Amino acid sequence: MQVQRINESVQATEVQRSVISLITHNKGGSWDTLRSPTKTSKGKDIDCYQEDNCSLHLEIYTSMGNHSPVYSAESSIGVVIGTGNLGKYLSDNDV
Repeated sequence: MQVQRINESVQATEVQRSVISLITHNKGGSWDTLRSPTKTSKGKDIDCYQEDNCSLHLEIYTSMGNHSPVYSAESSIGVVIGTGNLGKYLSDNDV
């Protein structure tokens, strides 16, 4: 087992392999991955299923590397608009 010292930096690609997007519907009591859309914006079928460890991952950083805040409200009707990718984890690959 390799131990990493605290003052060493970690490559972004190593971190990305561990980052997944999760959602809760009961204030953190349980968490689930985000279900993928079934079709692209052009109507093409998408084959990405949670049972196959494939889900939607949302990016919270802009292309300039700045943090983009996530907003939520108890009165929300369930609409989410965001950018990200489909797969096992967050990546910078467009799918």
